[in-house]
Formats: sequence, C-alpha cells, structure tokens
Amino acid sequence: MKTLRLKLFSILILLIVSMIAPTVMAKPGSDKGLHKGKDKEKHLQAAYNGLNKGNGAKHLYLYEKDPETWEIVENGSGGKITYIPQKDKFIFNGHGLEPDVMYDLINYAPGVNWTKDPYPNPWPGENSTEIASGIVNEEGNIHLKGSWNGTIGEETYDIEGKVWLVLSDDFGLDMGMTGWAPREYLFEYDLVPE
Repeated sequence: MKTLRLKLFSILILLIVSMIAPTVMAKPGSDKGLHKGKDKEKHLQAAYNGLNKGNGAKHLYLYEKDPETWEIVENGSGGKITYIPQKDKFIFNGHGLEPDVMYDLINYAPGVNWTKDPYPNPWPGENSTEIASGIVNEEGNIHLKGSWNGTIGEETYDIEGKVWLVLSDDFGLDMGMTGWAPREYLFEYDLVPE
C-alpha cells in the first residue's frame, strides 16, 4: 500500500512539474502575442535579444508602449532598424502608424549610461539627434534610411543608447524634445549595443 501511494505521489508531482515548467522557463516578453503564424517565435526571440546578427547586419526593434506601464502594446504599431556598422548605413521600416504624419527617428540623449540609471537626465535630456525623418504613407508604413554614424552640419554623432520614432512636431533640431505624446511614438526594445 505504501508503494502504491509513493507511485501515485510521484506521478502527481510529475504532472504538476510538467504543467508549471513551460511557464517558468518562458523568456520575458515571450507571451506578448505580437505576431501570429510560424514566424511568431522567431520574431519574439529576435525582439527579446534586441539584436540579431546575420550577414553583418544588426537589427533593433521599436514598439508602441503603454506610457503608464511601459509594457509593449499588444498588436500595436512597431518597426525594425537594420544597420550594417561596416557600411555605416541603416534602414528603418515602421508599421501601423497614422497615415500622412511626419516622424523623426532620433537617438535620444546619447552619451548617457542607461544601464546604470534609466532616467539620469532631467527632461528633455541633452544632445538628442535626428537621424532621419519622413512621412507615413496611406497604408500606415514609413521607410527611412541614412547613415548610422555621421555628421549633421559640423557636428558628428555616434548612435548609442535609446532610439525612438517621435512626431516631428515634438522634436526641435536645436532643442531636442519639445513635446511629449508617448502614445504616438515607438520606443526601443533594447539599447543599441556597444
């Protein structure tokens, strides 16, 4: 009788562990439900890493976030930057945005150690740089391209830290962020790797 109880107890433990293990082992953000179909797991893995290596190209993902929780908005707008450091070029494709709106892709407050302190600058931050701008098309998509590191006038810049897509009306070239409408922006999933 004791052996039978021990076997039943063992089976019960195995069943509980098999039901709990997948949730405990899941990566943060893996249940966001951002994409459907076969590429969902691959896309989320890339988004989780924030950086994907392949053929020398690197990728950074930007997402619409809820400004109250800073969680990614499920089925919200988003985009991907693909850049090749050796060629010093990038392209950005954004989707699910409001048509006919002008946006700036910016490097927000570069030079800050974001891993040490996530909000070290008083608003609006310093030295933010526009790296590209354009208008969303009728389908809600935007396509931008440019130099990953380069010069604006006499100023040189290196893209680092946070990259955002913001309304052009909320960003002034000389003043940085001049407005704040975070529900209309796309924010970095992860920092630009060093």
